[in-house]
Amino acid sequence: ASAMDRKEKQALLDKIAKLEKANLKGNSSSKEAKKLQSTLNLAEEQKRSLAARVKELEGMLNSKANNKEVTAELQSKISELNKEKSAAKTREAKLKEENESLEQKIKELEKNLSEMEEKLEGARGTMEAKVSGYMVQMEEAKKGLEEMSAQLEERESKMEDMLEIERKKLARVQEDHKKDMRAFEVKKTKELKAEMEDKVKKLQAKTMRAQEAFKEERLLRIKYHNMIEDMKGKIRVYCRIRPMSKSETKRGDELASKADDKFTIGVRWQARGRDNKKVFSFDEVFGPTSPQAIVYENTSNLIQSAYDGYNVCIFAYGQTGTGKTYTMYGEPKNPGIAPRAIETLFECVAKGSHTYNTEVTCYMVELYKSALQDLLNTSSKKPKLKINKNAQGTVEVQNAVIRKAKDAKELMMILDEGNKKRVTSSTKMNAGSSRSHLILSILVCNTNKRSGVSTTGKLSLVDLAGCERASKTGANAQQLKEAQSINQSLSALGNVIAALSTGSKHVPYRSHVLTNLMSDSLGGNAKTLMFVNVSPSAYNADETINALNYATRVKMVKNAASKTVQTKAMKEQAAMIKKLQAQLDANK
Repeated sequence: ASAMDRKEKQALLDKIAKLEKANLKGNSSSKEAKKLQSTLNLAEEQKRSLAARVKELEGMLNSKANNKEVTAELQSKISELNKEKSAAKTREAKLKEENESLEQKIKELEKNLSEMEEKLEGARGTMEAKVSGYMVQMEEAKKGLEEMSAQLEERESKMEDMLEIERKKLARVQEDHKKDMRAFEVKKTKELKAEMEDKVKKLQAKTMRAQEAFKEERLLRIKYHNMIEDMKGKIRVYCRIRPMSKSETKRGDELASKADDKFTIGVRWQARGRDNKKVFSFDEVFGPTSPQAIVYENTSNLIQSAYDGYNVCIFAYGQTGTGKTYTMYGEPKNPGIAPRAIETLFECVAKGSHTYNTEVTCYMVELYKSALQDLLNTSSKKPKLKINKNAQGTVEVQNAVIRKAKDAKELMMILDEGNKKRVTSSTKMNAGSSRSHLILSILVCNTNKRSGVSTTGKLSLVDLAGCERASKTGANAQQLKEAQSINQSLSALGNVIAALSTGSKHVPYRSHVLTNLMSDSLGGNAKTLMFVNVSPSAYNADETINALNYATRVKMVKNAASKTVQTKAMKEQAAMIKKLQAQLDANK
């Protein structure tokens, strides 16, 4: 009996160990694990109870009392142990089944999770491929248009050469015709005369067809060129970040503004102990290392539009000391937008000289403390300048001195003459701070040599004075008055842009001289490009964000660019009206 009890005891201990293992495996599911834990705790109690009984039986066996009563009692207890053993086996089997079920569920869940991750990864890859494909298609379409424009220009050049050849042929045929006519008069041969006249007519018709084809090619080139400009937006905004200045480097300023890519700029700043970042998108963003030639590269297309008869405006805006004047005018060895634009304009004039008679004139004014001043007027008499709009909606400055320029060199001399008279002074933010808004307007009048139809294009180059804070500039009393006037004019310009960007019915152009002067460039009939110049320093982060918000609103403004065309009769009438107006003014 003792040996049998030991075996049963060992069997129970093994079953209890299996139950403990089953308990460890069942922990993967919280609800089933709690049930198994409760069952195992009960089995543990039974184990301790059985061990106590076994000890009791061993004690009874070790005693010398072997009477029948003891034997019967032992047999009864053995019977109870067998029943408990059977129950323990049943529970063990049930726990095993539940454990296997839980393991199966875990495997299924892991398999489903793996399948979902594979599907998600596949979907992500498909979307990225589609987006990449769309971007490639857009770039190819843009390149296709640019290539088409280049091909049309090449065809135009070839057509010009062909037209010149046909003209020379016609001249030779006409000369031959004259010689033959003299021979006809001698020989009195009417048939030969008719034959030669027929040849002349055919050649004239051929020349006319070549001229018509050349005209169509040129119109098509202009059409595609302007389509490209329209695709880029009537008002385009370029952002330029200047390098760190010596004072900023010496002060140990942190870098706050950085070009994230070719089209976005990110500005970082701290507020209430937290780092913040705001990203702005523009038509192009130029970093501190971008050279003047690259900045001008995409700008040059607008100069062609001005030559073709459109109203074009390029202006620079930003905080004082951010490089607006450098961008617009540059230095003698490193010229900016204005000198390069003048060179490009006269290149266009030279290319079109066989078809057009071109006259280039200009006027140059500055807006200093809300008063317009003529920078090209060298006489002692200074008539009051007035702002008017012509029939096409283009702004004109009445009584301003208009100078004629026959080439780029002469126009640059006029530009230098006016720049020397501009009001500047030194502040803590900028050693050569502009204290006025500078407007250079170049008028391009093209008259077709054959038809007499003329087009007048206008190129306005505007260098706005910078907005500034007195606490940073260390301005004196005079400079404070200038700063106040500058900030008022820029505030008025901001109100105009806000009204245009929100679609307001009333646009307050007449609230200030500056807004009246730029009324055809913002929301008018001009093709407009804005440069927003910013500082990279964290010291100027507030001003940078304000300027970029300002430029973002400008991007929302839409112009309706139109070509200024006059027939010969219209031109004569306009000259007569101008003459009569001058006589009336003189009589007053």
